[in-house]
Amino acid sequence: MTNTSGIKVLENGKLHAVRYIWEDGSPSNELVNKGITRVKSGIAREDSYREYFKNLKRTDSTGRKMIMWNDNYIDQNLSYEQAAEVVTKMDNIFCRKMIDKGYRSIDIHNVDMGTEFYEGPNRKALLKAINDSWKDAYRIAYEAVTRTECPDAKYISEFNPRNMQQEAIIDPVVNYLKNNDRCSIEVPGGSGSLSVQLVFQRLCHKARLGRY
Repeated sequence: MTNTSGIKVLENGKLHAVRYIWEDGSPSNELVNKGITRVKSGIAREDSYREYFKNLKRTDSTGRKMIMWNDNYIDQNLSYEQAAEVVTKMDNIFCRKMIDKGYRSIDIHNVDMGTEFYEGPNRKALLKAINDSWKDAYRIAYEAVTRTECPDAKYISEFNPRNMQQEAIIDPVVNYLKNNDRCSIEVPGGSGSLSVQLVFQRLCHKARLGRY
């Protein structure tokens, strides 16, 4: 059976995992006075955020404010093995997306506590980046595991190329493939090549099926 720390099966048979965001706004956090928001974002398997906080090594919960606790995003038609793989891939993709957006995970406590924070001077922009990254990561992970489109339409958004992706990656490949069957291209790390690759794979799959 696939192992993951982010998912379990409840007594009623429901697949349970949580995407969460909580803010460390304790008075001892010197960043608060500097206008910098520090939030913890991750995946948990606890039934409630109270259980999650209780399991932390620091027992003092002063200053911890739960911003999001969402355990309703997993497709209940998945097998446990599929769901566990989705959650694991989703976590990895999420971290990559946050790096692409200029954020870094900051380990401020003992490593085995597993508390990594993201920081930013604009709280609204930081939370939006996290939420958008979770949604995109879930969609990509779901489709990678099941080979089908994510069934929840709210996670399916139109692909919009980032800066220079259209000019440096998409257009050259499309123009080359007009007269050739295959090609390869090298792009720098962090340029969003994974997203572009998935779009090309989808188009090629539809072309083989005669749908494009």
